[in-house]
Amino acid sequence: MRSVTSSPSGERHPSRLATTVIGVLGTVAGLTFALYLVGVLFEFRRLKTLGLPADQPVSAMPHDLLLVVGVRSLLVPVGVAIAATAAGFLASVALRTDRGAGAVQRSLSVAGLAGITAGAIVFIVLAQGSLRTEHVVLVAAGVLFAGAARYASGRWRWLPRPHLAAFACMLVVGLAVAYEHAMHPPVHFDHAIVFFADGRTKSGFYIGRASDEIFLAPSVGNATCRLLDVIFTKDVTRISLQRGKAIGGAVARHGNCTKK
Repeated sequence: MRSVTSSPSGERHPSRLATTVIGVLGTVAGLTFALYLVGVLFEFRRLKTLGLPADQPVSAMPHDLLLVVGVRSLLVPVGVAIAATAAGFLASVALRTDRGAGAVQRSLSVAGLAGITAGAIVFIVLAQGSLRTEHVVLVAAGVLFAGAARYASGRWRWLPRPHLAAFACMLVVGLAVAYEHAMHPPVHFDHAIVFFADGRTKSGFYIGRASDEIFLAPSVGNATCRLLDVIFTKDVTRISLQRGKAIGGAVARHGNCTKK
C-alpha cells in the first residue's frame, strides 16, 4: 500500500494514514515535553521552598521521575479544567430553548450539572486550612470560566470554540494555584533510611536519584537541615521509604545536621 497520493499536477501528498500517524506522534512528543517541563518547574520549586540546592539535583534526575512529578502536579489543574469545561457545555445544552435539544438531553445535562456542583462542594469541604482557600479559588474560577463559555457560545463569532478556551484558561489558573501551593511548606517528600554496606545508616528526606547517586536531605524531625547529601549507590545495600511531610528551617548546628 502506498503512503502517498498524486495530485492532477503530479505532486505527491502524504496519505491520510501517514498524516494521522505523524499528528499522533507529534502530539505525544509535545505532551511528553510539556509534562517534563512542568516536572522540572515544580521539583525545582519544591526544593527551593525547603531551602535546598536545586540546580544540580534537578538536572541529574532521570526524565521518568520528572515526568511523574509533572503528571502528579497536573492532576488537580486538569481535573478542575475538565470539570469547568463540562459544566459550561452542559449549561449550554440545558438552557437551550430551540428544538435541537430534546427534553431527555436537557434532563441529562441538568443531572450532570448537579453532579459537578456536588463534586465542587465536596472538593471544598474535604480540604483543610489554606488548602480550602485554594479550592475555593479554583471552584470560583471554574464557575467564572464556565459561565463565560456559556455566554460566549453563539455570541462571540471571533471565538469559535469557547469551551476549549475555558479549558485552557482554567488550566492556567490551576497551574498557578498549584505552583503557589508548592511555594509554602510542608512539601511532600518520602522519608528515607539508607543502609550502607559497612553497617551505617543515615536518615532524611529522599529527594531522588540519578544513575549512580542518591540525593538525601538530612532532617531533624520534619525539618530539613538546608543541606543535601549525595550518596553513591555502590555504598548502599537498602533504602527504606515512608510517606512524610518536609518543612525547612532546622538549625544547621543540630547534631543530626552536622554529624558525618
